[in-house]
Amino acid sequence: MSDYQIGIVNSQSFGKYFPEHLEELRTLGAVTALQLSATATVAEIGRKLAPYDCLITSVTPEFTADFFTKTPKLKLIARHGLGVNNIDLAAASKHQVYVTKVTPEVETEAVAEHAIALMLALGRLIPQADYALRNTPWEKRVNFVGIELKELTVGIIGYGHIGQRVGDILRLGFGSQILVYDPYQSARKIQKSGGQKVTLEELLSQSDVISLHANVTEANQGLLGAREFSQLKPTVRVINTARGALVDEGALVKALKAKKIAGYAADVFESEPLLQTSPLLAFENVVLTPHIGAYTAESLAGMGAKVVKDVRTVLKGEVPLEVVNKEVSQ
Repeated sequence: MSDYQIGIVNSQSFGKYFPEHLEELRTLGAVTALQLSATATVAEIGRKLAPYDCLITSVTPEFTADFFTKTPKLKLIARHGLGVNNIDLAAASKHQVYVTKVTPEVETEAVAEHAIALMLALGRLIPQADYALRNTPWEKRVNFVGIELKELTVGIIGYGHIGQRVGDILRLGFGSQILVYDPYQSARKIQKSGGQKVTLEELLSQSDVISLHANVTEANQGLLGAREFSQLKPTVRVINTARGALVDEGALVKALKAKKIAGYAADVFESEPLLQTSPLLAFENVVLTPHIGAYTAESLAGMGAKVVKDVRTVLKGEVPLEVVNKEVSQ
């Protein structure tokens, strides 16, 4: 075994179901799993991670510009997932640290199916009905009247791999009409896959269900805020399996209290892990899961294999696939 140090940071799923990924990593260097608190300071994070050549990471912690000044050995941050908004990419590039993510196709089916599952759970009141069956008389079933997805208008915000797959499932499986807001996709491409390109305002006002699948940028943080919630049908249901930062949770809570929307389902949150004091937990018409959209056996197998390959490639002095900060390899 070499002298390389490999850290697995806040990723509870890596190696748990596919131990062969851990075994392969151990042929490349010494492997340590670390769990860093959400309240850890940059100094603490830097001190604990300074010994490592490569990191395999989750959606936490935040890797700030200051962090990279404290980790001179670091060569790679391999995201065990897709999102990299917790990493200062410019700082990583400045310090010649590769930042990689898994190939989008690896997570596409898992996250798309999870989005559909949340739509069905929210629309058919499945969590509430399950709880009632376990804890209240059978006759309570009369309270659980839901909706059908058939022929509803579904607005998809972000039409990359996952957004398109969600659209396909809804269109082909349920007969839904698909509206798409994505400034980076042409109307022709969207139409070719069965959707209709519209403005954000048109999507908000016309949709019966809205599903978020966009990447987070500085421009679209809080994409759904007070103004946007005021434009929705009161019967709309909103699904977020993309990133919590796309939704202003303060405005969301106000919209739920005012009954401006019929329900909300999410796998992602503005701040993770979600605190037990979150006001979202108080609403019966809210369905929440703990960022498990990619948690299928098939997806985790592909994700694990990809990050192991990234570590191996970088330690060989080569350029890995799916580098987010391409300036490093130039």
